[in-house]
Amino acid sequence: VMLSGQFLEAHCKEVTFKEDTIASVDLWLRCFHQAFDVACYSIPIKEVWNALAFAKKYLIEPLMLKNWFRKYWDRVDKEKLKLIGMRQFMYPAYAFDNPFAFAFVTKSLAYKSADHVTEINPTHYRHLHLDGNVIGGSAPHPKRLSC
Repeated sequence: VMLSGQFLEAHCKEVTFKEDTIASVDLWLRCFHQAFDVACYSIPIKEVWNALAFAKKYLIEPLMLKNWFRKYWDRVDKEKLKLIGMRQFMYPAYAFDNPFAFAFVTKSLAYKSADHVTEINPTHYRHLHLDGNVIGGSAPHPKRLSC
């Protein structure tokens, strides 16, 4: 799309990714070419966020990595996952539509933490975050009828 669309890179022979990390670009190129390897399933969670930023920046559907994330999550050692790690998994679990990962981290945070259940973004991409209605306050109680 970049090389043939309305992007600045259109009609160029090479594209330079200045702000993107090698691991995030590598992950997407492996996705496009269906060439995942074992190392793809052990990248740091920060690189998962960088891959989501890459997708948003270049108009790529994040759900293309849905199956990859499912396998990635399956390999996470959940016994050793600390609260900060769980908070970092919230947004990727939501963005990659993984209800098992999302349920695990939100339930764990609800029971193990005294803080609000919120995500932690380990990157400088502040536009990546859960919408307010994903984890919100309780709904107002219906008015009770008095006798």
